Amino acid sequence: MSRRRNNRTETALYKKINNWISANPNVAQFWGSILASLITLAALIITIFFSLSALKESHTQNLNASQQLILAKEQFQYAKKLHTQDSLISVKNDFMANERFKEDTTKQLKREKLQEVRNKIQDAANKQQLNLNAGQLLALQAQAKTSNELFLQQKDQYRQQLYEQRPIFYIDSLDITKITDVRSTIMFFFSNKGIRPAHVDSVALAFFNPLYLCFSVTKLNSNLDLLPTKNSLITSKINIYNDCLNNNQTVYYLLIYYKDNISGQSHIEPIYFQYTYTKQKQFTWNRYFGSSRAEFSKRLKTKGIFVLD
Repeated sequence: MSRRRNNRTETALYKKINNWISANPNVAQFWGSILASLITLAALIITIFFSLSALKESHTQNLNASQQLILAKEQFQYAKKLHTQDSLISVKNDFMANERFKEDTTKQLKREKLQEVRNKIQDAANKQQLNLNAGQLLALQAQAKTSNELFLQQKDQYRQQLYEQRPIFYIDSLDITKITDVRSTIMFFFSNKGIRPAHVDSVALAFFNPLYLCFSVTKLNSNLDLLPTKNSLITSKINIYNDCLNNNQTVYYLLIYYKDNISGQSHIEPIYFQYTYTKQKQFTWNRYFGSSRAEFSKRLKTKGIFVLD
């Protein structure tokens, strides 16, 4: 409703203005010219204002551009100056570095030359020392060889001396007791003919006759000292057939367990022997190494008697 009213009001107003212009054409034209001039003037003023503003802004921009150009020129001149200074410094540094390199190279060559001379001197000294050490080594080797030979010689001499001074057991005599026409008992006396004394712990006595196959063994714990050429010990009595007793094929075995009183070492002395009488009826004995010894040893082993193979 309101829009319709407005439209109607605008139409009525338009009609009134149009009617007035139709009634007063000269007045309307005059005022229309004045209004158009005013509008043109206003447009001109506005144009001039905006032109002046644009000109001012352009001038300002030109000033700023000039200042920027001057600043850029100054910066370029400063950069050019810095570049020139840096170039001079770089050239100077390169020159100084080159001079230092030359100086260092010269010093290094001198040091290498000096070190080469030192190495030659040291090599000569080392060769001389090696020759000296080689001579000393040969001398020490010869001395060590001589010392070793002397030691072995002294060792052999000491061993030989110990052997020569060892207790040496010697059968002095025997004692036979006839029991019957068939059997008897026999025992032997033995002594120490060596230099060192011996402590006899035990003694074993056995005999063997391959013809009659007679064999017997007996043991005796003596636990006595046997001094050199001072005293003698006896074995235990052993029963023997008279046929074996009076037969020259009967072999006897004397086993002595003793300790050397000087060295403190324990030893075993096995003696295979036979005895006889001289024409003057003196007792004598000899070590036996005949063929019956092997069979005799086998029989001794069966009885648990030590045998030196």
